[in-house]
Amino acid sequence: MYSYYFRIADLLIYIHTPIVFNKFYELDHYRIKHINGRKADIEYKVCFFNEEWKVHGRKVQEVRRTCVYETEDSFLKYYFWSVHTNEKFVILEQKKGEYHQFKLYIPYKDIDSLLREFHISAFLSMERALLKYSAFQLHASVISWNGKGILFSAPSGTGKSTQAEMWKKYESAAVVNGDRAIIRKQGNKFRAYGSPYAGTSGVYTNISVPVGAIVILEQGKENHIKRLGGIEAFKKIYSESTICTWDQMFIEKYMDLLGELIRDVSVYYLSCRPEKRAVELLKEWLLSESGI
Repeated sequence: MYSYYFRIADLLIYIHTPIVFNKFYELDHYRIKHINGRKADIEYKVCFFNEEWKVHGRKVQEVRRTCVYETEDSFLKYYFWSVHTNEKFVILEQKKGEYHQFKLYIPYKDIDSLLREFHISAFLSMERALLKYSAFQLHASVISWNGKGILFSAPSGTGKSTQAEMWKKYESAAVVNGDRAIIRKQGNKFRAYGSPYAGTSGVYTNISVPVGAIVILEQGKENHIKRLGGIEAFKKIYSESTICTWDQMFIEKYMDLLGELIRDVSVYYLSCRPEKRAVELLKEWLLSESGI
């Protein structure tokens, strides 16, 4: 058996596997060799399953080629990768009530093609584990500016990375993450962490910044900004979060955490064009309203 350790969002993640992984791709940037006796916060055990394993349980979620099935004591997340059938899959087993130990089942007969076509990080589905430690994933680009993190959140293709790069160009901001950041509450403060999930931006770091503001982006014909109230902010952030809608305990804890975030952090709506004036307008509001 082989052991690999990673540090993401200041959490120690342990992967125990019967096969050697020569490369973890984006996860390689978060890999650590020395843990100094620290116990892992999140554990994954990789196992082989036999050819007779069939999809079973009650389907509770289906998103593209991913389905979650519920059994008496577990949630089984199936990742299908065959084009026209559901014959090839990887399974992530998540015990009910358990939020830090998981089993990842992979097919022995398909291991070569699996490792050739996919990165192991795609199967970890960290959202349940993160929530145990008051953290969640948000579809957002993150910059560090004036010592604070500004998060640009919106659906894919709306301009999150564009805004981040403009702040880098015009305000010398540092880009922390390009697509899917981790927000974690530590003590009484929220921090934004870079994660290995960077989408097409290719920008990911292993650093964190205190959350200064969250900006909900929308493409517009002119630049316009307003502050969002509690319910509006809640809906916008909820829609761009990675959520286990099939797990009632997850939903309850996530909603409490999101409520705390909205009470502590300013949330803005910015309709804008990809131009310098959009940066200037947001900067004016951040300095006058949020004191960043």
